Amino acid sequence: MFVKGTDGVLQIIGGMLLYGLKPGTLHQAAALLTQRELAKDPRDWLALHLLAAAQQLGDARLLGAVYLCIHGVLKLLLAVSLLRGVLWAYPAMIGYLVLFIGYQLYRYSFSHAVGWLLLAGFDAGIMWLTWREYRAFRQPGS
Repeated sequence: MFVKGTDGVLQIIGGMLLYGLKPGTLHQAAALLTQRELAKDPRDWLALHLLAAAQQLGDARLLGAVYLCIHGVLKLLLAVSLLRGVLWAYPAMIGYLVLFIGYQLYRYSFSHAVGWLLLAGFDAGIMWLTWREYRAFRQPGS
């Protein structure tokens, strides 16, 4: 539960920070971080993909900020409900994560941005943990 709540808070903070960034700031930071590696090897896969991801994220800054804030608020509210032992929050959390994973895969199908796959994988892990907790919570004698 703590991981879910912390993740929700971090997503809200990340969304607010992303919204506050100037459009070129993220790309400039990625360029600064990758310039040494690209000077050594101009075809470095990781550095080139980091630059491309920063450019894509800069282009979709508002969408990313709104997405992270909504995702974070919902996850935080459900995590608090789970901590309070509200049984309906388990299937609600799983259902909400299924919807978000579906959306993330949909977005990936258009953009092919690895970030969408990373988010989907992280949410799938959270969903699995939630399912395990739900099963343990529903077992008699626990």
